[in-house]
Amino acid sequence: MNSDFIMNPPKGFKLIENRSDFGNLIGPIYYKKLDNTEIFGFRAQQKHINIGGYVHGGMLSSFADIVMGQFANRNYDYLTVTINMSVDFISLARKDEWITGKSKLIKKDNKFIFLEVEVMCNKKAILFGTGVFKIIKLKFKPKEKN
Repeated sequence: MNSDFIMNPPKGFKLIENRSDFGNLIGPIYYKKLDNTEIFGFRAQQKHINIGGYVHGGMLSSFADIVMGQFANRNYDYLTVTINMSVDFISLARKDEWITGKSKLIKKDNKFIFLEVEVMCNKKAILFGTGVFKIIKLKFKPKEKN
């Protein structure tokens, strides 16, 4: 893997291995387990910065969506797709800052999953959101990329 792709994650963070092409485009994104919770993170790069000099809201929203989609105890025998997502931008982040996110499962039934997400930078919340994901049962398991 190209060394430019590894962006100095803090100790204990590992690169997410089940990335989509979109995840590769906006990433790298990392994770670590901490007290039965998965924490996700990324280092803000120039490609994430808006014209005002801060991390773009689209990047923060995409990151929040990924964090919710990777919720704890996720069963990868089915696919989940975002059908509704709402985010509130609370504060800002800049280039080179380490941004983290964690989600909380609120409710799950046979058709839908309801989650909350919090994105943090420098120990303060910068985004809070909610999401509803539809469960799609797979007739076959997708092939893994080489």
